[in-house]
Amino acid sequence: MSQTQKPEIKVLQDDSLREFVRGILYEGGMRDLTVEEAKEMEDVLLVRLEDKMFGAIMRELDENQLREFLDMTQQKSVNQAKVDQFLQTNLKNPEEVFGRAFEEFRSDYLGGAA
Repeated sequence: MSQTQKPEIKVLQDDSLREFVRGILYEGGMRDLTVEEAKEMEDVLLVRLEDKMFGAIMRELDENQLREFLDMTQQKSVNQAKVDQFLQTNLKNPEEVFGRAFEEFRSDYLGGAA
């Protein structure tokens, strides 16, 4: 059985994601980490953020769209342009969907602080 492959959605490829995660670590009091520890924690949080974004996308799609999205992302080689176009076409307001996911993620890790 094939496992769903998360697409690398363009909005998720920006260096601003790493900055966002660094900000969460800083706000959470993780200021005295070594470079290696910080990178490791950032990497872990980035994977979790991508999971949150993927879940947000899936919740916004109807059954047929979800099936098409999953088919698209389960391919051996994901067509990034096709995924991005699909999301722009099928999400009512992608910026709002992603923004909400970012806020939920931030709240999850900071306990609603800030």
